Amino acid sequence: MSQENLSSISARTLPIPEVPQALGELIVELMEQGPDAIVIDRLSGTLVLYPSGTTSRSEEASSLSITSLLSNYEVHMLPSEIDEISALLDSEPSEDHLALFVYPNTLKGMSCPKSLRVIETKVLSPSFLILCCKSTSTSSTYRLRGATLRNQSGSTT
Repeated sequence: MSQENLSSISARTLPIPEVPQALGELIVELMEQGPDAIVIDRLSGTLVLYPSGTTSRSEEASSLSITSLLSNYEVHMLPSEIDEISALLDSEPSEDHLALFVYPNTLKGMSCPKSLRVIETKVLSPSFLILCCKSTSTSSTYRLRGATLRNQSGSTT
């Protein structure tokens, strides 16, 4: 969600219950409605509920966390090392691509589709790539496809 779009969203605002247990129960109840986001604003004492359909796939890609994904999903590795990023991208349907996680400066000289969000992270080794995918038919789960670059000459600093 971009800052300028927040005012155009018909979000629902609820008061935060005074008892912490009641807050937890309220969040569980609200989660059954399938919202895109629930924001707890302790300063104003409110809970803001953003309805389903508020966010898009591109907004989702910008908020992905590699550490969260790695702790919740298995990385399915390509069977052999690759020379070009296209081998990894071709392993999954392009309409499912959300983001590509790479070590900083790893993709120098390699082309990547402009529609794919490239997220640089030092969590990965310089020769390791992870493609994050999400099918519209299975919107609640991600697929992680990993690959190792052969003869990687990226920066390791």
